[in-house]
Amino acid sequence: MGESGSRVVYRARFDEHFQAAVKKADSDADREFENEVSLLSKIRHQNIIKLLGYCIHGESRFLVYEFMESGSLETQLHGPTRGSSLTWYIRLRIAIDVAR
Repeated sequence: MGESGSRVVYRARFDEHFQAAVKKADSDADREFENEVSLLSKIRHQNIIKLLGYCIHGESRFLVYEFMESGSLETQLHGPTRGSSLTWYIRLRIAIDVAR
């Protein structure tokens, strides 16, 4: 699907009804991986993507997120539409909710 930071993100189809975004972590970024798992497993908010699970197999690290049909917030803000679908009120509400 693309990249998120220094990580590659894949679109995974588990069956015809369930898709997920799978991010392959750098093998030398164990602390960053652990922090992401720790923080995202505790947060439940409509504007923050859900971490569904993770996998550690040898040196490989994967994070499994819910799949967002319309793309990420970053895509909405910086993609082809340049955030035109997000009003300033919606942007402010997202920023305040995330800050909480």
